[in-house]
Amino acid sequence: MKSYIFNGPIELEPITKLNEFLNENPGSTVYFSSEGGDVYLLQPMLEILKQNCGELVAIGEIGSVAFKMFFLSECSKRMTSEVIGVSHSIGQRLRMTPFGNASGEDGEFFYKNLLKEKENEIKFCRWVGMNLDEIVKFKELKDVYFTNKRMHELLKHTKKSKPL
Repeated sequence: MKSYIFNGPIELEPITKLNEFLNENPGSTVYFSSEGGDVYLLQPMLEILKQNCGELVAIGEIGSVAFKMFFLSECSKRMTSEVIGVSHSIGQRLRMTPFGNASGEDGEFFYKNLLKEKENEIKFCRWVGMNLDEIVKFKELKDVYFTNKRMHELLKHTKKSKPL
């Protein structure tokens, strides 16, 4: 069985290369480490993995949208002993004025989408097995860090849970 190392941001070019590899080598193992990337590529990445990935193995750091992608992927999953993770709300992309208003050209767009997505993000936090302290940090738009031991606990929890 062949394997592929995905080490870097979730962006169009690396995802395209992964898709080409998996189309030519269905059922392969993907070793995955990513600090995150484009949140809008989450769904295409999940589809690529669902169609042809045999096993997804987390290595190194799994952060931001990559954290969500790893846990939501429907293929077989495992982690190595050095994996750490970080998760945060998409609201961290939102810039605010000193008066508490969304700022910048895209501020209103992100603010409206943040309100829509907030409920789904909290459902994900509960589903993945975050504890109350972790969820509070997440709601406060802070980074939530996970040790290797905690990442393994979350993986074990999601394997017992019904898919979102």
